This record gives sequence, structure tokens and C-alpha cells, in this order.
Amino acid sequence: MSCMKKKLINSDQLSAIKFENVNTGKSIEQIVKDRGYVKQEDFAEALGVVYNVPFINLTVEQVDPNLMDLVPLNVAKKYKFVPFELKENRLSLAMLDPLDLQTIDFIERKTGYEVVPYITTEKTIEKVLEGAKRQGTWRGNLCSSSRDHGNDSKN
Repeated sequence: MSCMKKKLINSDQLSAIKFENVNTGKSIEQIVKDRGYVKQEDFAEALGVVYNVPFINLTVEQVDPNLMDLVPLNVAKKYKFVPFELKENRLSLAMLDPLDLQTIDFIERKTGYEVVPYITTEKTIEKVLEGAKRQGTWRGNLCSSSRDHGNDSKN
């Protein structure tokens, strides 16, 4: 377990996690989150190592405001991602779940850009989306609603 290698959890905690996993059927990820053994940022960074996806601790200032027009705010909130950089037809997305291939495929089809996923925390996504909303930089024109996204790729 990556959290163990990084010394984010100790051997007693690992034993408790394994015990709960066997007895409850809960995922190890869920147990670690429920028990609060590690900070969200540390956990996301460790998952990034496991998934081979870079971690980013994004701020609203790091987001290109022009990219806010690519995706409606309600879609970004529902599927927990923030587009933050566009280079050479590659759109970087900070995502809670960088393995969400349906969302990645949807964004690629609708924008015409290749998506480069990054992992981040839910708290970071919420903070950036709320900051962009307050600044009035998020208009979004990808589709009319998250319902369209759902019909297009989530069902």
C-alpha cells in the first residue's frame, strides 16, 4: 500500500484496515477515508502514484479563465473535475477520479481536445469551482445541462 510506503499510516493502522476490509467488505480506500488516517491531499497523492497519474493541488488562479467556457459548471460539479490548462490540443483536467473514462471520453468528444487527467481532492475541486463562480468566469457552453452528459456517456 502506497500510504504505508510513504509512512502515512503505521502497521497497527494497516492491520486495522485489513481487518475491517475482511469483516465488512468495505474497500480499503473507503476505510482509510472514513477513519481519517491521512489527509485528503496525501491520500490523493498516494493514489496518483498507484494510478500513475500526476497529483495537482489546484488554485483558482492556476485555472485559465478561457477554459471555463468549455464546460457548464453543473457538469464540472457533478462529475468532479476542473479544466485548468490547454497546450497543443491537450486539455488538462484536475479530477477526483482520473480513471473515470466515461467523463474523459465525453469531454474529449465534446471539446475535440485530448484529455490529460490529474488527480486532486474533492475539497480542491469545490474550492476552485466556487471561486470561479464567484469571480463570474464560469459560463460554460459545452452542453445545455448535466442531463445531456448523463445521456451521452454515463448511461
